[in-house]
Amino acid sequence: MAYTGLGLLLILLLSCMLTITAVSVIHNCAGSSNSSRYVANLDLLLSSLSSNATSATGFYNASTGDGSDKVYGLFLCRGDTTTKDCQNCVKNGTKEVKSLCSNTTTAIVWYDDCMIRYSNESFSSILQQDPVFYLYNLNSVTNLDQYNQTVGDLMNRLVKEAAYGSTTPKYYAADEVNYYTGSHNVYGLVQCTPDITPDECNGCLNGSVALDIPHILYPKMGGRVLKPSCNIRYEFDSSFYRQIASDPASPPQASSPLASAPSTNSTSSDGTRIYSTDLMEEAELSNLKDLWTKKELVRSLNARVSIIFNLAHFF
Repeated sequence: MAYTGLGLLLILLLSCMLTITAVSVIHNCAGSSNSSRYVANLDLLLSSLSSNATSATGFYNASTGDGSDKVYGLFLCRGDTTTKDCQNCVKNGTKEVKSLCSNTTTAIVWYDDCMIRYSNESFSSILQQDPVFYLYNLNSVTNLDQYNQTVGDLMNRLVKEAAYGSTTPKYYAADEVNYYTGSHNVYGLVQCTPDITPDECNGCLNGSVALDIPHILYPKMGGRVLKPSCNIRYEFDSSFYRQIASDPASPPQASSPLASAPSTNSTSSDGTRIYSTDLMEEAELSNLKDLWTKKELVRSLNARVSIIFNLAHFF
């Protein structure tokens, strides 16, 4: 009977972890609103984002409503995604964000293939680097000097290519380099939203590469820095890396105002930033080989994984 109990517990723990693959990598919700008009405008906005993901833009922003109930939103698909993958990510994300951030005025959700964002304040063409989230692989490299040189050189080159090169899609660059002779490659990816300036893109990405990699992600075998206006990722595992999709994104579309919902009584946002610390919502556990976790929660996550593997020894 003891073995049966342990078996059920192991299955339950693994089931909880595996179900996370269907939700966002990271999400952040802020503000609150009970305005039915704001909710209706948000529904219109999310529907517009979802509908426009059917075209090969890779990026789209829109707004709907007026006054305190006006909603602004956008989606940005990863530069190497196909139109179909972009469409699926945005369609699923616009549905999920309503449950992740119910009755909030501001939300941003990151997935592997796209980012979805909305707010009651305009953010179009505005550089924003807050909130910022860090995720990293639990494995570390041993050759630190080679790590510093190879990862640093790759990511710095990609930043310049994305910000100032003629890349398609705009502000996106990805590549791979050999770590050292006879070893694996290092894969890197950087991207900014197309509505900021080249200098702003360069500054946003440079901050992540020059500060966050050496001070937060070092010496992990993979890391991600997620900001509203830009994101970076590097890996020693090729599973995330793709060549530019065969149907790359077209130039970004201009912002589109939408029809607003019928006027009703409204409430305004208090503008408070709320950071979720729920482990099961903010950790991406697509598999145990490539384990990612938010920086602030790594100790807790290590403990949970250790429990699972220790239980596995009984079988």
